[in-house]
Amino acid sequence: MIAKPNLAATLRAMELGDVEHIPVGDYTQSSVRNCASRLAFDLMRKYSVHLDHTRGSYTVTRTQ
Repeated sequence: MIAKPNLAATLRAMELGDVEHIPVGDYTQSSVRNCASRLAFDLMRKYSVHLDHTRGSYTVTRTQ
């Protein structure tokens, strides 16, 4: 069994302008949004989360 990547660590390591694609099967959209929101508040950053139907993934972009 392949372990899921640590979502919080992945988002925390993102630099300004970075884009991460997280497979839909790994996390629910609400858990990705909640994690991004929590880290944005804690680290004073801004993340954008979108569902990409064609890739089957959530696209997370660090915008600030």
